[in-house]
Amino acid sequence: MINVIFKNSKASGYATVGYSSSDTEEVIIEKPEQELNDLLEPILEEGETWQDKYRYLSLDENEEIYLDRDRFVEDLKEQYENDGATEEELQDKKEQGIITQDEYDYITGE
Repeated sequence: MINVIFKNSKASGYATVGYSSSDTEEVIIEKPEQELNDLLEPILEEGETWQDKYRYLSLDENEEIYLDRDRFVEDLKEQYENDGATEEELQDKKEQGIITQDEYDYITGE
């Protein structure tokens, strides 16, 4: 089991052993590792695991974990605008189904 640590409804860390916190703003949700892989699977690239993308997990008002695609897309847009991601890399992500055509267009400003 993995303890996913959330602060302000966004994943801020994880622990593979028991974890507790005195920070009242932190929420800890315990999930099986496979469930985390399944949640993040739509944005994982070859060779990646949930640990590579856990920061895109968020917590809803019912304390259910979900993939925050908006945050993922905004990060890609910022990387693209700051020369951290190329149009070719984004095209590859689109072809792999990691981002949609609409997300690609939004990121690249097309």
